Amino acid sequence: MGLELWERIQGATIEGYLGTCSKVLKDFTRACVYTRDYRDVDDLRRVLTVLRELGIEGWIDYKRDCDTARGLYGRGALYWFSPPGTVNIEAPKWSVGREMDHWSAAPVPGLTRQRCGG
Repeated sequence: MGLELWERIQGATIEGYLGTCSKVLKDFTRACVYTRDYRDVDDLRRVLTVLRELGIEGWIDYKRDCDTARGLYGRGALYWFSPPGTVNIEAPKWSVGREMDHWSAAPVPGLTRQRCGG
């Protein structure tokens, strides 16, 4: 990714063109851009378009904060993704977070579950 690209992402975030905030790993290999609502596909596509215009060419993954709080990491934690060079928003064939949401839709007496959103 590099420092120069990070500075463009940071500037676009400050100017209000991206999500609510952004951060980068110390080695500048990955950035996180936060959005208000993972269900707002129009806003996600708007953010994807800006990221592509800033020079992000590869895969863009979207992971919800609640899935991080659940301890979900890796490919199974993806909620949405965008293939290289596109602003298409696609759902993975399988997602741990989606499975957990489905599982938590039916309450079980005496069991506490964390739900994402809504």
